[in-house]
Amino acid sequence: MNRALWMTTLIVASVAIAAAAAGCAQIFGLDETHSGTGDPIDGSVDGPAAPDARTGVCSPVLQDGCDSPNVCDIDYAAGGPAYCRLGNTRPALSPCAQNEDCGGGTTCVGGACRSFCDASHPCTGSENDCHLDDYSAQICDTVCDLRAPDTGGCPSGMHCALTISPSNPDQFGAFCNPGSGGTLGIGAECSSNPEGCRNGALCLSTDGTSFTCLQLCYTDLASNCTAPQQCLPLGSQTAQAEFHGHSLGACAQ
Repeated sequence: MNRALWMTTLIVASVAIAAAAAGCAQIFGLDETHSGTGDPIDGSVDGPAAPDARTGVCSPVLQDGCDSPNVCDIDYAAGGPAYCRLGNTRPALSPCAQNEDCGGGTTCVGGACRSFCDASHPCTGSENDCHLDDYSAQICDTVCDLRAPDTGGCPSGMHCALTISPSNPDQFGAFCNPGSGGTLGIGAECSSNPEGCRNGALCLSTDGTSFTCLQLCYTDLASNCTAPQQCLPLGSQTAQAEFHGHSLGACAQ
């Protein structure tokens, strides 16, 4: 009988069911405050403090509505209003720990500065995919392959990571995040290190007790699973995880 690998029952070790896999991947490429991950970056903000008002009157895509040297960003921690903050010259895909670490027209998501985008302002260069965000803007990323054991098509120094929206556990995505990924191989026990699986794998359980690194696959493409394993659907209890037209799964029996 074919069975599904649901994210809420295939719990990542040490993560509550309601969090729906904060350990098997960063949530929507972010931490819970949408401010990215990693250590603070020294010297990211110089000069006078940016205005603290969250007015929602500026445009993060057009970068208007703020007086120079301030730039328009999205305050995810406060639920998504646009606001003016002090800018800098850091380019897109630079590492970051908070919005203030990023230059104008970008925001800190999943530890990297991502450009804002919309239908009239497409992504360019290594940023080639415009993601629908949860709040009041869309952000750029690189289309990447979650199954790949290497960078998965991400720029050098980044890896492809599964992401889940913090406000909608049925909304999935794939982001290029800083770093090389984990080192645990397929089949390795991962309950003590749920984020340690190598690229192309996730720390999952088929019984809710033991956790191992399972190879990812796409259910709608030729399987990269080793028999007798098969590519079983992966998602929440109400939605299949889909990325760039493909349905995500994990190799299991």
